[in-house]
Amino acid sequence: MKKIFNYEIKSLLGIGAFSNVFLAYDSKNKIDVAIKRIQKDFNHAQDYKDFYKEIKSMSQIQSNHSVKFFDAFQKDDYYYIVSELCDENFENFLENFPEGLDNVTLRDILLELNQVFEKMNELNIIHGDLNPKNILIKYYSNNKNFFKVKLCDYSLGKKLTELGNYSDSVISPNYKSPEIFKVQQKNKIPKFNQKSDLWSLGVLIYFMKFKEIPINDFYNFVIPNKFDDPLLDDLVKNLICEEKKRFSWNEYLNHPFFYVKVNQIKLNENNISKNHKIHQDKSIEFVNNVNKIKLYKSLDIQAFSYDSNSQYCIFRSVFCDYLIIYIKPDKFSLGCYDLKKNIIIKELINIHTSNINCIRHYVRKQNDILISSSLDNTIKVFNISKNWSCVTIIENVGDKKHKSGGYYILSILMFSDLSKNYILSSNYCDNYLKLYNLKGKFLKNICNNEENIEYINLFYDKNLNFNFIIICKFEKVKSYIFEKNIEYKTYSNTYAKNFILHIIKNVACLFIANNNSINIYNFHSGEEIFHFILTEKIKINSLLLWNENFLLVAGNDAKIHIIDFMNNIESYSLEGHNNEVLKLDKIKIENHEYLVSQGLNGDGIKLWK
Repeated sequence: MKKIFNYEIKSLLGIGAFSNVFLAYDSKNKIDVAIKRIQKDFNHAQDYKDFYKEIKSMSQIQSNHSVKFFDAFQKDDYYYIVSELCDENFENFLENFPEGLDNVTLRDILLELNQVFEKMNELNIIHGDLNPKNILIKYYSNNKNFFKVKLCDYSLGKKLTELGNYSDSVISPNYKSPEIFKVQQKNKIPKFNQKSDLWSLGVLIYFMKFKEIPINDFYNFVIPNKFDDPLLDDLVKNLICEEKKRFSWNEYLNHPFFYVKVNQIKLNENNISKNHKIHQDKSIEFVNNVNKIKLYKSLDIQAFSYDSNSQYCIFRSVFCDYLIIYIKPDKFSLGCYDLKKNIIIKELINIHTSNINCIRHYVRKQNDILISSSLDNTIKVFNISKNWSCVTIIENVGDKKHKSGGYYILSILMFSDLSKNYILSSNYCDNYLKLYNLKGKFLKNICNNEENIEYINLFYDKNLNFNFIIICKFEKVKSYIFEKNIEYKTYSNTYAKNFILHIIKNVACLFIANNNSINIYNFHSGEEIFHFILTEKIKINSLLLWNENFLLVAGNDAKIHIIDFMNNIESYSLEGHNNEVLKLDKIKIENHEYLVSQGLNGDGIKLWK
């Protein structure tokens, strides 16, 4: 086995016109990598410029959908570029779809690539050779239901300010723009610009859809096939056209095809893999069941909620089956409603002196525990199983006052570490979380130097035997290991107030909502697995995973949206609220499973069956 520095060459992955790609093992970082080996030419000065150019482009374009750059060096007669190892190229991937991609899959893939194109546009960089061989597929944990696309090979990548005349002999002929072709016909060396990339992208989209190249005659712009979606048809026709009429990157990236609901077409059975077919059948079965979901009843209670933090909690109680605890309209009191008996069984009047803003429920050793927090800077802990006795009052939770004059507690939770129970609270003005025991004694601050923490949750990993605290703050979602009080991962760099965590196919998946889009991350690696944009521009308030494949979304449009996120399809929406929907939950009463939803202010709590 040949070794170059700390890289052990294992096998040949691919052969190109001027370079070869090898699978190698990085003994220093203990990972497999891809190494591109480029033969030096007689013109060493130009060679080095091209080599440096590719390294610079790869390192500048920081995106989850651009192949990661690790290292570069030269040795003997070769230049070497070390990058992230992916699983297959897009050309091979498309062989699974002999009749081309459906519109939903096509849009999903383009939305991922668009994140790279946005960076290229910002940095004024062209790629120079957009084609299926320069897009790679990376499967997550060898599971072909989870994959992302990544752009690679910036061998022609160059800043527009650096552009000049140079050879394009490595450009794939079928993806070459007509202006490049016509200059070559005159035996001249062409110039490249962003419009050249956009032509190549148009041909690429056409190939993804129809599995054929649209134009062989560069003097004739008639596109043979018409797309079944008029928006997609318009998009491609404004890419495969003469240069002066061709879209700019901004026009392409803001085209309505990416934001308006995609027309669905029926997939040919030969066009999908066996696993995809099985999932499609499950999807159809689920959608058919969803179509049958009807509003069962509105609960006869006055429940108040002013944002997605001030919520009810619903649970199977040790004390009494199927309880909903909710905030009463006076905002200082709580009510308890028995879902099975359809009666209010308890009211906790004026338990706080200011607005209650968060309630949580836990079961500890056959004891039902309810905790509530308020803008009066207190947390109260009730034992429901012991006649609702208030066992703890934690005062002076926040250290700093909000500009409004209150302490502004935003989120609380309770959890266990071995034999001990803890309460954790976040205050909008503090730059840490405060930890208490159940007797109300302050223990310590954790997650230090984290300002404006709006929401907290917990995930216990039984395999690692760690409690992971997930914090949501302005423009970030991060996790900490509680036992070590150290930062673990950062998942999102955009505003995100709502998230849920579920185990799907033995993978811990973190769902993060940002306005009208949803990102799904691998909790432990921090990698983005999926990205979904709702067809309607709404503010997402709550997420609920119905099973391993379907996500229910509540927002400010008074609807409940059902998403088949495995296929990136928004399947259906439920209507029954008159106001913004703030929270979703589910509960099984005897043999029936119910969807539970809460609307803003007086819109109340509703059950769907």
